[in-house]
Amino acid sequence: IKYSNITIDSLKVKVNSDPSKLDYNVSLEKLNAGLLIKNIALGGRVQHDSINTVLSIKDDSNKNIFMLAAGLRSHKNEIETHIKQNGLIVSYKPWQVSMDNFIKAGKEIYVHDLTMSHDKSSITINSPQAENTGSPLTVDFKNFDLAEATRWLQKDTLYAGGTLKR
Repeated sequence: IKYSNITIDSLKVKVNSDPSKLDYNVSLEKLNAGLLIKNIALGGRVQHDSINTVLSIKDDSNKNIFMLAAGLRSHKNEIETHIKQNGLIVSYKPWQVSMDNFIKAGKEIYVHDLTMSHDKSSITINSPQAENTGSPLTVDFKNFDLAEATRWLQKDTLYAGGTLKR
C-alpha cells in the first residue's frame, strides 16, 4: 500500500470473535514514512468495556526492540489507560513501570503515578493535584539518555542525543 510518502508492506489483519469477546491482530512487515520500521504488530482482546493490547516492534530475529502492553477501559465519559507490569521494552531492554499507574482522558488528561525506569534512568509523569481540577502534568526525567531511547528507531541515524538529568 502506498499513499503519499507512506509505504506499508504486507499488512495482515486477523479478527476472531464470539458473543463475549473479540480478539484482533494487525501486523505489517514494513512501514516507511521517512523512517523505516519493520515487523510491527498490534494485538489484543476487546471484552466488555475493556481492551487489553500489545504493540510490538521486532527485529529480524524476532526479538522485541520495542513493546508496550496496556489495558484500556471506558468509564463514564473517560478512557482510562494502564501500562502493565513488564509491559514496556525500549531498545531491547525491559523497563519497570509503576504498579498503580493510570492515565485518564476525558474532559481533561489526568496522570496518576506513571513512572518508567531502567537502571538509573527514569521518566515520571504525574498530575500533582486532584482529578477534575485541571491539574497540570509534571514530567520528571532522571539520567535519561535520549540516544539510547531513540536508537531503536533506525540504527544508523541518531535522532536525539544527550542526557536529561534532574
